[in-house]
Amino acid sequence: MSNSSFSNQNQALGRKVEKMSTQLGAEVAVITYRRDGECYEHASPSVSAVLDRFYDPAPEPIIAIHKQLALLNVDKLTLAEINDLETRLMGVATDIQARLG
Repeated sequence: MSNSSFSNQNQALGRKVEKMSTQLGAEVAVITYRRDGECYEHASPSVSAVLDRFYDPAPEPIIAIHKQLALLNVDKLTLAEINDLETRLMGVATDIQARLG
């Protein structure tokens, strides 16, 4: 593969990473090496943040729920969906209080 082909493919890969991050709320890291050994990385939020999560995949429950809520369009939720979210949040709060003693 020529350097220009690699560059084009690498740029396209970077756009895909950005699209996954912004449209899907995904945390993404891609590392590629060219034949000459040069390293390229595309990540959101960062390679180290994604790797940290990979090696310690259990986020605090309240953080996980907060991330889910951030992706919701709350104005379009039904009353039942809002009640379900409230119940889940209360359950997480109870679990955290129990852990803290």
